[in-house]
Amino acid sequence: MRRTLILLSLGLVYSADLHAQPRGGTTLPVGNIGNSAVLPTGQFITPLAAPGSTIHVLSTGIRADGDADAAEAVKTALSPDGKLLLIVTSGWNRDNRLPDGTPLTYPGIDPVTGAAAGQTTMAEWVFIYGVERDGSVTKKQQLDLPNTYSGLTWGPDASRFYVSGGANDRVYVYRRSGDSFVPDAPFVLLGHNSNQTRDQKQLYVVNGNTDSISVISTLYNTVNVLRTMEDLLGIGHLNIRDDNTDPMSDVFSANPDFTPYTAIIPGRLCAPPVDPGLVPDCNVAARVKTAPIVERHDRTWWAEKTAGFDFSSEDKIDAGAFNRVLRDGIHGVQP
Repeated sequence: MRRTLILLSLGLVYSADLHAQPRGGTTLPVGNIGNSAVLPTGQFITPLAAPGSTIHVLSTGIRADGDADAAEAVKTALSPDGKLLLIVTSGWNRDNRLPDGTPLTYPGIDPVTGAAAGQTTMAEWVFIYGVERDGSVTKKQQLDLPNTYSGLTWGPDASRFYVSGGANDRVYVYRRSGDSFVPDAPFVLLGHNSNQTRDQKQLYVVNGNTDSISVISTLYNTVNVLRTMEDLLGIGHLNIRDDNTDPMSDVFSANPDFTPYTAIIPGRLCAPPVDPGLVPDCNVAARVKTAPIVERHDRTWWAEKTAGFDFSSEDKIDAGAFNRVLRDGIHGVQP
């Protein structure tokens, strides 16, 4: 996939162009127009408006055609001394391939040692740029991480920086080593994925089907989880470790409880144009229902506004035009 160009300048500017349409809409096509990019609101992003601004590709150098370059840059961080600029990506930088179709893989990172561990097809990026006295930038280093989010900051003396690990539930720490940066392990492990308290003595389990929370005062590990799965599925144990450990019997039971669960009925299912017979319990006063959502427009309006859109398969409609219809239909036409 061809990756999006991203601005790399200390003079980032978002401004409304002098010839922008009135707020609320535009008849121009959404996309690039000359050196500007028009938005559905009719305003323009003019990244080259600031003197000295330039646009750089976040090139990884993996493929000559650029089809493995990085996209979705979400945060920048200038070092306290103003000499280094960090850029982190977070999005869909994953499942890229070489020209022959071979999947691109990247080494994972052990959160305790910082050493390479395993392989992954996911690669978000941290780009490190040197900032020259005239404001120009030069790429110094690039680091691939399996997952990231929008957190990115420097330590006070610019000897370290910190990157949020997104779904990996950690904060990556990198320290300066000569002219480059290396993992400073162990990383900050947040512990949210395990749902354990910081003292590791209690486990909180959310029971989605019964709207309840179980508080378990037992420390479990992955071997306990494995033993529990084996017992519930009625399969043998793998080795002496799981055979001799305890199952999570205070969380899971081998005897399922088939007591019916009384669901809360979405009020929208109990209001026109939904067939009154679709959910019979809508007519039962004792049943709990949410407030119905009031629609701004009826089906005729939606049919008229989406006429001509090709929904036969993905990516066949004008994304900008469809987004404008969704905006007007859900939020109303902005003045």
